Amino acid sequence: MPAAEQAGRLRPQTDRVLELALATAARWWPDREVPVSVNLSAANVTDLDLACKVAAALHRHGLPARALTLELVEDTLMADPERGRTVLADLRRSGVRTSIDDYGTGYSSLAYLRHLPADELKLDRSLTADVDRDPRVAAIGQSTVALAPALGLSLVAEGVETLAMSATLARLGYDVAQGYAIARPMPVDDFLPWLAASDSGLVDEALMPQLNQGPASD
Repeated sequence: MPAAEQAGRLRPQTDRVLELALATAARWWPDREVPVSVNLSAANVTDLDLACKVAAALHRHGLPARALTLELVEDTLMADPERGRTVLADLRRSGVRTSIDDYGTGYSSLAYLRHLPADELKLDRSLTADVDRDPRVAAIGQSTVALAPALGLSLVAEGVETLAMSATLARLGYDVAQGYAIARPMPVDDFLPWLAASDSGLVDEALMPQLNQGPASD
């Protein structure tokens, strides 16, 4: 990634990843409406043409806007916050969901959340690890659960690796979970049978009580 940034290749690299992700999602949509997530860099977030590019890519692959979530870390907006907010607002108006990845590791101010056009917060694994054993971690999680819906945001727990963690996070009220307790990263040819098994109940749903499985990620 640093080499791509220095060479000025981050935007075309993201364009390629987006194409691959949407082509992959088209293999299971609409039989199974599981969205795919793609990470954005700072170069993408300040690209005023991004919403148009994304809309065109979705059209090429015959997918609705809800099939895609675009993720960014907090720090990517800091180079040009106003322009970044404009780009994210354009994406949301088109129906594409936007997500703040690794929340809790960057600026994380309440003022930042107030002005940020996003649909989802992904709480960093550093704030979910030991949630089943550390009351202080659980307290942080509980306060974030109370805050997110008040701001119109869904809440994702990252780094969910055990049954005990998933049960605690479900009790606290998280919306979605992501982590090895659901599955490890896998090629799409392995993911499709896994998804079918999940639909049929062959995947152990006890791992994720009351929590939704997150979107496929690229």
